[in-house]
Amino acid sequence: MKKWLACVAAVSLAMVGCGGDSTCDDLADANDSVVEQAAACRNVIDDSYFEKSTDDERDQCKDALEECSDSDKDALKDVAKCLNDLPKCSANDPVPFETAFDACFAPLATKVSRACAASISASSLKVPANFSRAR
Repeated sequence: MKKWLACVAAVSLAMVGCGGDSTCDDLADANDSVVEQAAACRNVIDDSYFEKSTDDERDQCKDALEECSDSDKDALKDVAKCLNDLPKCSANDPVPFETAFDACFAPLATKVSRACAASISASSLKVPANFSRAR
């Protein structure tokens, strides 16, 4: 599950924001929002997730999106919007947060082209998909 989520997130972030597009900025902002919403769950979510986006990661995102169409980028922007609306995570019950987080990425399987997904997967982007549950 962790690998699937990481792959989906990497694909979604990489697709967002090619060229003068704001997709990568939207995804980076969404990542930062998720970091804040998940802050109360440090005891149940892997610490490696709690890192805000860097300018270098935004640049990598833009490079990765060169293989993405406008519709691919729109799907990624939808992911960013969804992530911005996540509920705050509760350490006592992280399930609502985790469920909502996972649901943000589900549509990508059918809305992102293979070329775009491959480009994003090949990039070294840190995206919300770095989210993982502690074992």
